[in-house]
Amino acid sequence: MVSSAAHASATAPSLHSGAAVSGGDLPMPLSPSAPAPREMLRLAIVYAVAINGTILTPFIVSSLMLRFGLDEGQGTMMTGFEMLGMALSCMLLPHWVARYASRFARIGVLGTVAMQVASALLATAQAVSIARGMAGVFEGMLFMLVAARVAKQPSAERIWGVIVLVAGLVNGALLIGISYLPERWSAQWLFLALAALVVCAAPTLLQAGRAIVHDHGDQQKSSDTGLPWLRIAAVWLFTILIYGVQAGQWAVTELAGQHAGLATSTIGILLSVSSFLGFLGCIASSLRGSHRHRRMIIVAAQLLMAVSVMWFFSARTGATYFSSQLLLNVGFYALTPFLTGLLSEIDADGSLVSRTVVVTLVGVAFGTTVAGWLLTVLGAEHFGMVLGTAVLFGIPLVAIAFASGKQTRIE
Repeated sequence: MVSSAAHASATAPSLHSGAAVSGGDLPMPLSPSAPAPREMLRLAIVYAVAINGTILTPFIVSSLMLRFGLDEGQGTMMTGFEMLGMALSCMLLPHWVARYASRFARIGVLGTVAMQVASALLATAQAVSIARGMAGVFEGMLFMLVAARVAKQPSAERIWGVIVLVAGLVNGALLIGISYLPERWSAQWLFLALAALVVCAAPTLLQAGRAIVHDHGDQQKSSDTGLPWLRIAAVWLFTILIYGVQAGQWAVTELAGQHAGLATSTIGILLSVSSFLGFLGCIASSLRGSHRHRRMIIVAAQLLMAVSVMWFFSARTGATYFSSQLLLNVGFYALTPFLTGLLSEIDADGSLVSRTVVVTLVGVAFGTTVAGWLLTVLGAEHFGMVLGTAVLFGIPLVAIAFASGKQTRIE
């Protein structure tokens, strides 16, 4: 869902109204048609536009600090309004998107462009904070378009893997490009550049909305009755855990880099490149046959994350700092499409996946809040051990979430 570069973000049998499945891995015959490759590319662009505010958070924070003379805490708080707006949008509006997708696409595009321009032109920090919050609301509407289109798809992790991979490479390239630009440029032009990108992508975004109407236009409002809530709760708890670890580690990457003897500019470039390459972890869920082996892949990704995060906090050179961060990102993106995919397969209209954005932000907020304190109390290496152990605590949750052999029904 939401992950990387400060969050960027960023699964089970296909179930739908009146249908039952036994065995946990059988696709349902009444699922909407799977997106063709060209449509998946469109969805990836929609997803990239929806989450680029979270991917680019470090640069947005720096831009606001330089422009208004803020400290890092104040800049981060202003940027947090965007995530809050997205969370509120995804919590309150998702049941409507499948029936009014074209309107969501139009409003999302126009609103996002308007709020990016407002963020560039408004003169006070308070006004820009409101604009960032509203930008999050409209970006959330775009995210819901993707969630609605992937809803009820069997083996949905493959679709999400492709979407997140392409979107991640797009935003990762943007991240790397901006990291080489002068800081003064970003303070003056970053939001206008983001508005221009949305304008360029507008035809694709609107076309994606029309496609969702075609597949879901006659769909009635879904009911939460009969959902497999034990499995959903396990996914949500695991999501909080994984995103909390990722966000907590990310929050102190600069301190860890300084501990390894790296300059601030070098740290930024290494993190940007590792984030860009880390999206290759999505290939694990995109491969044919990944659905049958998803539990094994997820546990392997957890082990990779656990080892990598402990290695990261013992890094003493730029090479180990970069390599451990890269492997951590690869493990993270190898497992998250399976979580989103499980929810999409049992999601009638995308509302379940959309509301999981709120769960994701809870994990991000918790990890970011406690990271600095824990690092101070425990020291770098022990802090890494705590994060690695926390990742492994998710293994029982994976067993519950991906349990098979039970009959599950959505009424």
